[in-house]
Amino acid sequence: MATLSGKLNTFLQEEVSGSIVTRFRKVVMEHGQKVAIKTRHGSITYTALDELSNRLAHYMLLHMGAAKEPVALMYKHSERPIVAQLAALKALKIYCYIDEKLEQSQQQFIVSDLTARYLFCDSACEAAARSLTQANPSLTVINTDTLALYESAAPVIACSEPDDAAQIVYTSGTTGTSTGVVLPHRNILSLAKSHYFDFDLGPNDSFSNLCPLWAVSSSSEIYGALLTGCSLFPFSLNDEGIASFHQWINDQNISIITAAPALFRMLFSEGADTTLFNSVRLVKLGGDRVTTIEFDIFKQCFGALCRLRIAYGSSEFMQATQNIINKGYTFTGNVLPVGPQMDDCDVFIVDDERNEVPAGTEGEIAIRSCSLSLGYWRQPQLTNERFVQDPHAKDRRIYYTRDIGYCDSNGIFHYVGRKDSRVKVYGKMVWLTQVENAIAMIPGVKAAVVTTIDNQYRGTEIAACVISNDSSINAQSVRAAMMGVLPMEAIPAKFDFTDQMPLLLNNKLDKRKVKRRLLALFENMADEANTAGGTG
Repeated sequence: MATLSGKLNTFLQEEVSGSIVTRFRKVVMEHGQKVAIKTRHGSITYTALDELSNRLAHYMLLHMGAAKEPVALMYKHSERPIVAQLAALKALKIYCYIDEKLEQSQQQFIVSDLTARYLFCDSACEAAARSLTQANPSLTVINTDTLALYESAAPVIACSEPDDAAQIVYTSGTTGTSTGVVLPHRNILSLAKSHYFDFDLGPNDSFSNLCPLWAVSSSSEIYGALLTGCSLFPFSLNDEGIASFHQWINDQNISIITAAPALFRMLFSEGADTTLFNSVRLVKLGGDRVTTIEFDIFKQCFGALCRLRIAYGSSEFMQATQNIINKGYTFTGNVLPVGPQMDDCDVFIVDDERNEVPAGTEGEIAIRSCSLSLGYWRQPQLTNERFVQDPHAKDRRIYYTRDIGYCDSNGIFHYVGRKDSRVKVYGKMVWLTQVENAIAMIPGVKAAVVTTIDNQYRGTEIAACVISNDSSINAQSVRAAMMGVLPMEAIPAKFDFTDQMPLLLNNKLDKRKVKRRLLALFENMADEANTAGGTG
């Protein structure tokens, strides 16, 4: 029987070994008349969301059949994409979002690699969706805004297994070519269950939905809300703007906000009216290192009882560690620890031969779990390289992340950086992430990106792009601030200064774009003279 109040009865461990649709139906039964999704244009209850997705699922089954196959989705932030993704799951399909802001070549690559026969979209994205049929003539585009849905809203009699694929997430390509990561029902259910208990979620909680729909962080927002009886509030920063966002938090009583650290710095910079954030009780940051900059912003902007949650995760394993802290949290250094391992996985550190190393020793982070991604879409060789069967348990696999970190004596994990961010400069090893962190800690600096350049006389050197709108920040002041903090070989030889913070579509800092700019400016330069555009 549906209810309007009270916490959802429970989230049983055996439900993780079920399907997203089964769990969603349980929420509908208990909270049918509660608002599931609310946008500026209206709201939709859990019952209405269930019925709309049932109708679209019947349409999918009628036209596509019951075979498990990928289906592409292209939507603006609203309730419509949620209807479509739930319908896809009910029809035994594997959904994959394609961002309409991607370059068309990237969109075409995803459609081609996905081998989807159908792409469902809204009216706002229809033109972009139909343009993809020129290179993919077999692709059928369906605008669900104008579609005559199946008349019956009866539940679809179909059932997925926990290890069936639910979603394909194409990575942003920050570390290479975009690759489709296949997420099973079990992964998403496990994360939602963790949110339910770790965040003590109740029916009065409201999740922001800022993350791009294609990103795994958006799945965390969507299912963290809709599989736990909370409400989801989609918001488009591109369409509405930051100033509107602050007022929106207050107007909608948003209690849980998710953001990448770079976006968080932009959203809650100096001058924000902190009285608008009184409803927020949890800030979730992930996708990159969280530094004292973000922690200071958190302490300045949010109430005394608000908590900050830092996690280590990726598309391949969604979440492996978690650190939920308050304003009184203390730590050493300028990067916050990512916390202890989650209950459903075993995190450990290995050397280059994949042998486990003792506490305090840096190495590659590895994750052992039964809730990992199924692997990479249509790339069995890469899947076998990165996901290895656990020799001690046939239901578990080990994922080698290519991230470097260490576990301290208290079982707390610390993320250091990507494996490829360790370079040799003037014959000595340097962590580029440590250089970025040191520059970012300088007062007046918003962020920093560093890379290596080839100097024709001195060999490998470091170049840094410093993002700041403080005119007093220059090469001399940055070098002076870094003296004594880092060894000489880690202090950049070249600097570029800008007040623009370029972001990827997933709201992370676009480091590849900045690095390309640095290489274009400084590669093979022999002199120390300043160049145009604030470099030095």
